[in-house]
Amino acid sequence: MPDTVTDERHWTEAAYFSYGTQYYVAARFAVSNRLTHVAGQLFHHAIEFYLKGVLSRTMPYDDRKDLNHRLNEMWRLFKQVAGQPDLKRFDYTIRTLDWFRDLRYPDAPRALTPRTFVLSWVDDDPPSPESEDDRKFYLLAPSLIEELVRTIYLLAGADIEAIRRTLAPPALHVFDHMDPIRC
Repeated sequence: MPDTVTDERHWTEAAYFSYGTQYYVAARFAVSNRLTHVAGQLFHHAIEFYLKGVLSRTMPYDDRKDLNHRLNEMWRLFKQVAGQPDLKRFDYTIRTLDWFRDLRYPDAPRALTPRTFVLSWVDDDPPSPESEDDRKFYLLAPSLIEELVRTIYLLAGADIEAIRRTLAPPALHVFDHMDPIRC
């Protein structure tokens, strides 16, 4: 007899990864057109869905919902679940993407604070961040986000082929060729 709880969790995780991939592909299209704020928001949503997909294995729906859109908190929980010390290298990227949470509301206090978001293809280490309260400059590096996405997929053991089958050819091209120069 099938385990309905396990089947439901598998379906939930797969749905999160499918939606996350749709956001990710849309973000890559936005990057190719230098739509920085839109790309940042879409990347934020993509990472949020990937992280919630993994967290759905152990965290009930209401608890995931209570996380709202707070990537920093999701990331902290994900790192605990993953148990990989080298994930710290993505902390800057997560903190940067988390700022896009409030930009969807242009009149939110955080959104009104002057900030500079720069798209960059540079693979160098991110700059040393200022304190989060005083931070004015944000490097949105699609190559670092791509590495983050690949890492989450790897650690989650996500069924990439099942997700690929849901994508139309142009989206599949972006997903399969994450190199920003080719998208």
